Amino acid sequence: MAELHGKTVVIKVSGKVFASPHLKEVLEDVVNLAFSGIRIILVCGSQVQIDEKMKAAGMEIMKKDGIRVTPPEVIDLMKIVDVEIGVEILKVIEKMKHVPKILRPEAVTAEPISEEFKRTGSVCSVDTDSFSVADRTISAMPKIFIVSALAKAADGQFYNVNADEIAADIAVSLQAEKVIFLSDNGVQDRSKELTFFQLKASEAAKLMENNTAGGGMIPKLKAAIEAVDAGVKAAHIVSFHPGEFLAEILSNLGKGTVITKD
Repeated sequence: MAELHGKTVVIKVSGKVFASPHLKEVLEDVVNLAFSGIRIILVCGSQVQIDEKMKAAGMEIMKKDGIRVTPPEVIDLMKIVDVEIGVEILKVIEKMKHVPKILRPEAVTAEPISEEFKRTGSVCSVDTDSFSVADRTISAMPKIFIVSALAKAADGQFYNVNADEIAADIAVSLQAEKVIFLSDNGVQDRSKELTFFQLKASEAAKLMENNTAGGGMIPKLKAAIEAVDAGVKAAHIVSFHPGEFLAEILSNLGKGTVITKD
């Protein structure tokens, strides 16, 4: 852990984590990293929660290559989910022995992808000052930055941005040491019998090209490749189950996938 002291690590937490019984353990690991002197940026996905609210409202769920098509009325549901996830994070962390400062910067500006995806957007820019100002003003206290997948565009409208993309863009903008995508598992073939523990960016790209990897893994692989090609030292796709997250990033004993530049 000493080699990460003073470094930035971006962690994307999927909606599955917030819906799982392992949330407490995941957040404990994140808090321990923060108190070890690592600058933590937590990017929160919420597809599971949004799906549940859409189904309850009788709305049709449409996705393409793991990316949601977002009608305007879904944005209101996302705002509710965003608040609920923030409250859940605070509720869990505030019960811990050591409590870091929790900050929620509006760091990401969005832009629409296309009319086909409606209010689904992509990252337009990352405001790095929103992180550095907080670092200067409360520098002595461990802190965790929490970033939502809901981002405002220049037109004042909110857009749903893929959390994997946000994590990669923040990692690149902040020159992070690592970007970590917490998921069900590392990168596997379609049979789920083979896990790829180490991949170069070009090898990860081939897994998508030949359909070895698919579905929700596609946005993660694209984001991981983007990050390492732009200077992030390593991207990890790893299970959120107890023990696997820290084992992956702090040792050579992890069961996830690490992706590095060619």
